[in-house]
Amino acid sequence: MKVRASLFVACAIALGLSAAPLAVKAQSNSSAPTQVAPQTQKSPLQSLGLSETQQAQIQAIRQKTREQMKNVLTSQQQEQLTAAMQNPQARRAALQNLNLTEDQKDKMQQIMKSQETQIEAILTPQQKKQLDLYRENMHSRRHQNNQ
Repeated sequence: MKVRASLFVACAIALGLSAAPLAVKAQSNSSAPTQVAPQTQKSPLQSLGLSETQQAQIQAIRQKTREQMKNVLTSQQQEQLTAAMQNPQARRAALQNLNLTEDQKDKMQQIMKSQETQIEAILTPQQKKQLDLYRENMHSRRHQNNQ
């Protein structure tokens, strides 16, 4: 049960990474203003006061993670995931219906753990503390909701 819950969280995070990328200020030679798509859910990383360098590094890590996770999925699973991203209300059900093999689950968990480690490596000690606090609060909320 614990593995299944952590897999669901990993997939949800991956989906969140694809659907709501971290807003990064693009350095451009053009005088046109940079437009950022509005996000429906605020990423916990957005409240950490990341520098532009950290934001760019995280964006690169997330892009690499998306590519790695995409390579784990079959073409049919990729289509399901793409469709789920178009309909936020159906994401949870679509994630559960991907019917991942045990090997896919293991690979996804490894990819997500690697992403987490890479992102934490670029955070300051204060930012890590804030992120840990956020995670503790989320864990407490989930635990309360499951009772």
